[in-house]
Amino acid sequence: QRQMCIETVVALSCGTTERLRDLPAAIATVRARSFNPGVAVMVGGAALQGNDAATLVPEADVTARDAAEALRRAEALVGGMAVHP
Repeated sequence: QRQMCIETVVALSCGTTERLRDLPAAIATVRARSFNPGVAVMVGGAALQGNDAATLVPEADVTARDAAEALRRAEALVGGMAVHP
């Protein structure tokens, strides 16, 4: 996992396994176009249920099984790793 100052978390949801192959490019696009070099990318969704999401999408900074977990993980990323001068 990268160490970074996280001020922004972008969450991507993948609904079908057929679209899993598109996630690496989508993550790369988010990173390339973000004005925040420390943007974190979270992935989740039905296509990742019952699978090891971190293995399926290693480009993501964090994965979540459901919306409640996504919120907890996003809060942990922003609150736990953000650096405030």
